[in-house]
Amino acid sequence: MKRTLTMLAMALLLMLPACSKPAEPQTSGASAASSEPAKKEVPTLHILTDVIMGGTFSSRSLTEFYKEAPEYKTEYKLTFQSLAPAENPEAREGEITRLRVDMMAGKGPDVLILRNFYDHVGLMTDIKNLFPVPQSAMKQNLFLPLDDYIANAKYMDWDKLLPAAMEAGKDSEGRQRILPMTFSLDTALFEKDQYSLTAQLPMTRMEMLDSADPGVQWAGLGLSDSFSTAFAGQVDYPGEKLLFTEEELLALARKSLALRQEKEAQEEHFTDIGCTVSEISLGSINESFFDLKAPDYLMIPGYNSQGGVTAFVNTYAAVFSGTEHPDQAFAFLDRLLSKEAQQQVDLYDMRLPVHMDLCQKAEKAMGGWYLNQWNYQQFTAVRDQINAVEYVTPVVVELIELWQRLGAAEDGAELEKLVHDSYTRMQMILAES
Repeated sequence: MKRTLTMLAMALLLMLPACSKPAEPQTSGASAASSEPAKKEVPTLHILTDVIMGGTFSSRSLTEFYKEAPEYKTEYKLTFQSLAPAENPEAREGEITRLRVDMMAGKGPDVLILRNFYDHVGLMTDIKNLFPVPQSAMKQNLFLPLDDYIANAKYMDWDKLLPAAMEAGKDSEGRQRILPMTFSLDTALFEKDQYSLTAQLPMTRMEMLDSADPGVQWAGLGLSDSFSTAFAGQVDYPGEKLLFTEEELLALARKSLALRQEKEAQEEHFTDIGCTVSEISLGSINESFFDLKAPDYLMIPGYNSQGGVTAFVNTYAAVFSGTEHPDQAFAFLDRLLSKEAQQQVDLYDMRLPVHMDLCQKAEKAMGGWYLNQWNYQQFTAVRDQINAVEYVTPVVVELIELWQRLGAAEDGAELEKLVHDSYTRMQMILAES
């Protein structure tokens, strides 16, 4: 036993130098590194855009604008990807399929800037949107809720962004997942010196068609489209149901077709009273109506079935919920929704900006576009009556195309079948979305 204790003591003595051995001196390189602060690694944000069709967007314009942002290159860098254009449908559909699969698996771009495409001319009828129903993408949690970020925004003035449009970016629980950027609305334009309004506005769409005022009747017909502005805002996407009945749609179809046929028989034309029906918007889409020599207009919108105005989100942005850089992604969008961006970035050359001060001479929109004082007052009066804001979903497209098919109805039975088939398809679209 004594021998064993002696051996243990000797072993402990041998271990002491090893435990107390001084650390090896650092090399000069390591010492230098420890005395300098480590460089901050700046993440690169992947921005997916799908906005070209009737616009002039280029990532160069956006990059040039962001060069003035203090956060650019200090907090984030930018890289852009655009989906294949509508002219290349096979490549486009393949890219869309891959992106949807990736995003459902938690992989994807940090920020999305998208448009709702619909080709009114009919040349690209097979065009696909990345999210045919943005409301369903919100329901699937593909977009990050932004409420906490918005409360601390540095650049966007939330109270100046059109409330009705921003409301369309909320999910069923009231969380802001989408940031609408541009919108549009349709209205009849009457040259003020050629037409006098005799009816009391606002009114419902059916009341417009029953009005004795011919201008109100023309505005109610809508000419190129009527049903989407009448019913588009009455769709419960999360609940997967239509909030208007087939009977209501059929009644409006019958009344619209009868009035249209009556005016054709009497050889009446809307231009006889100085009227045109146009989308109030930026750029070449309406430059013939709103150049510097444009007349003063009376604006009468095609009121929806609830007696308000339906507007459509054309361009919107969102942060992908799977992003690894949510703070930087919102910082990018914060700048994008600023008034300065809405005046300078050509993404806003694709319909009306959501900042409510723009489009007047003192606060010009993108490209220096503005309405004269009278037309600006008329426009804001219509804008203030917006009570429904919609995306161009397949349901909306079905309503647009039903209006286009209306003239093919040879009798009441055929009209009833057209409406029934269309209503059934809309229900199926909702069930599959």
